[in-house]
Amino acid sequence: MYAISMYLNEIPAHLDGSVWPDVADPATQTPMAPRHVQIRSMYDRLAKEGKPQPQMKTASFCAPADALACVSLGADHLTIGKAVLTDLDQFSTLPEYRKGMWGVPFAKQNDRPWNTWVPRKYSDPDIQALLSHDPLSADGQVPSADVDYLAPGVVDSLNDADPATRERLKFALDMFTSMEEKSRVFIQGLQK
Repeated sequence: MYAISMYLNEIPAHLDGSVWPDVADPATQTPMAPRHVQIRSMYDRLAKEGKPQPQMKTASFCAPADALACVSLGADHLTIGKAVLTDLDQFSTLPEYRKGMWGVPFAKQNDRPWNTWVPRKYSDPDIQALLSHDPLSADGQVPSADVDYLAPGVVDSLNDADPATRERLKFALDMFTSMEEKSRVFIQGLQK
């Protein structure tokens, strides 16, 4: 596998602002941040052992700070939607964080101070601290890196056992299946 498409935010966050974690520091405060750092750490270990590992292609950003956070979390590539990319392209500074303003384009946020974004390193202590816990895990424990995740049935059984993963995976698959069907119907309508 060349790449995995990690989601920083769950899909409903794009549809319902109350689901999105409106936090000052997405790199350390979003629920998926620890999983990003844990996977990056595992991939780095595999690389040191000379074993292949996929690229981390992070996606699902509701705000520019989400995309910038993933640079600190060790993403290899980012998939950025038009609204977030437009803000990042048009502005070289960021408006100071204010709760509830995440969906407002930067061009409409001139009423507060702006700051230069300084990327943190994956090795910074506040990022590395995410390796010690998993807020989405029922017991807070970090999954073992010593499991052969490529063995038949392992990933499926672990996904089924993890309530957060199971719920989010089902939502995503149901949504993608629905969109695929809508696309099929649309394309067939064009052929008539």
